[in-house]
Amino acid sequence: MDRICSLYIDKMHLSVTLFEYIKKEFSKGTKVVIVSQDDIRKDIKSIKKRFKDRRMCSKIDYLKEVDEKVINKLDSISVIIQGDAEFVEKTEKLLGEMFLSEAIEVNIVSCYNITQDINVPNVVEKYDKILSTNGVEKINNKKYNVQSSQ
Repeated sequence: MDRICSLYIDKMHLSVTLFEYIKKEFSKGTKVVIVSQDDIRKDIKSIKKRFKDRRMCSKIDYLKEVDEKVINKLDSISVIIQGDAEFVEKTEKLLGEMFLSEAIEVNIVSCYNITQDINVPNVVEKYDKILSTNGVEKINNKKYNVQSSQ
């Protein structure tokens, strides 16, 4: 299971960051599900107007909470979680329990609004990779002022 985080300042910034990631996931045949505390569907749809594949947004499942009927057992799934820190952590825990024994490829992208009261180094140190407008990158601990646990 890939654990990826993303930091954003507003829903439009998040949508721009997610758009290319979602496009790449679809090109690999990966199902994409967005579990969001705030409805970001409108923001993602406004970004799609700039790109050729306008059908992409209709292929995304948007949820307010984890639903096992929608997040069914596939070969490959990418779940994007957006909300405050409490919502993200609760949803991550539920997904971890769902996929713990499954032999499928799961990517979880946990998106944090950095304008809220969060400690960025503490958040980032929980993850292996970070999603930014440059794509998914291995976390550079020095860049995010994270203490190495090794």
